[in-house]
Amino acid sequence: MFAAAKSTENSPRPSIGFHALTLATFFGASAAPTPLYRIYQENFSVSPVLITVIFAVYAFALLAALLTAGSISDHLGREFTMAIAFGMGGVSYWLLGSLGTAPWAFVLFAALIFLTWGEIFSLFPATCTDSFGAKFATVNLGLLYTAKGTSAFLVPVANIIKAATGSWHMVFVVTALMNFVVVGLALFVLKPMRRRLMVSLPD
Repeated sequence: MFAAAKSTENSPRPSIGFHALTLATFFGASAAPTPLYRIYQENFSVSPVLITVIFAVYAFALLAALLTAGSISDHLGREFTMAIAFGMGGVSYWLLGSLGTAPWAFVLFAALIFLTWGEIFSLFPATCTDSFGAKFATVNLGLLYTAKGTSAFLVPVANIIKAATGSWHMVFVVTALMNFVVVGLALFVLKPMRRRLMVSLPD
């Protein structure tokens, strides 16, 4: 990986924008329902203690993913590991919307969602450096995290969907579908794009 990363430092970087788009789509799906825990507390009869437990689980799940995702992707490949994370996120959001009214289910599915977040925080910087080298790492990562921040503008969309349908279930269905879309992008667009980039490099 290091040799490939080193040789890409002066190469064209046609897919950095697509990396950013993929990240924005994932975090857009994730951001839409995430800040609404106070509303979930009211609608799902979730206790304040349970909300505290969820945020404690968030910290542990995020840390666990950050510590393990890189090693897993070294063996399985970046894009395939991303696809697993995105797919797990999609299933978790769907389950949260379908079964999340039970306290144990709410905590479990929220933990799985947070686990996918940690994987993405680990994998996108690694994939970016593998593809484009370390020379412009600051600029490239800045673009990726600008995309992440931009995705926060999708948060009000959750309220619009809730108001239109009268239910939170459709919010989670939409976020699950967006996660599955990103699975396809990772496997069928990002992976071939990175392969072509690596093949085009000089030996």
